[in-house]
Amino acid sequence: MDADDPELARLLAAEMESVGNNVRRIANERGLSIRRLIGKSDLNHQTVFDVLHGRANPTVKTLLQLAVVLEVDVRDFFDGKPSSSHES
Repeated sequence: MDADDPELARLLAAEMESVGNNVRRIANERGLSIRRLIGKSDLNHQTVFDVLHGRANPTVKTLLQLAVVLEVDVRDFFDGKPSSSHES
């Protein structure tokens, strides 16, 4: 697959949407509002909203910042299930 491949673009869009849904779900499970998530993560407001709405291809750094605030493993954003190796 090359960078302009429509299938790759579709897969990336679906994964970005899934990551956003998982970040939002985990924040809700922890009783953390989006405003509080933004404040605690020290990320730009627009960056967080773009991640949550699947409009961004977040960097590893961004995902790590969100994971630290949410006290989860970054992998939890991708599969929607808590990883067994994460210790809080």
